[in-house]
Amino acid sequence: MTHFKINSWASDMNIVVEAETREMAIKIYSVNIGEAIFAKINRDNPKEFRVQEVEYKDFTGFANLYLHSDIVPFEILGRRGKRDILVRQMDARLNQGWAPEFDATRCTNNQTQSWAVTPSDTHFPFEVSMSRDKKSLIYKASLKMKIQDLPRKFHDYNF
Repeated sequence: MTHFKINSWASDMNIVVEAETREMAIKIYSVNIGEAIFAKINRDNPKEFRVQEVEYKDFTGFANLYLHSDIVPFEILGRRGKRDILVRQMDARLNQGWAPEFDATRCTNNQTQSWAVTPSDTHFPFEVSMSRDKKSLIYKASLKMKIQDLPRKFHDYNF
């Protein structure tokens, strides 16, 4: 199986698909991204749609995307060159036995939440860039993922 990086003007991410051929990668991309977006792409025009074969080296770990108050876990799947890192979002489920408890307007047990984080095959892997300090990953120029030893999930129930 080969990795194909697919980029189009209809999707602003560099989606990475694992397939045997370029044609199979395009089919996987079109089915999973959605026909509504894919219908906008002229498959015969290479300026609007680009498929590139890429090779990733072993580079594993975890990256956590820190939003305003939430944290979303990602797994690092590989590295291409010095700065291009392949990541995929992980699945996270609240552990049984924990439920948010509200007192008037706020969650009183927000800091005690417990999550089961597992690798996911349902999310598409995509590329992000390594920062110059090599401690974080940059996604869409403004969002930063911190490279950490363990995946972490947090949802702020007070927002």
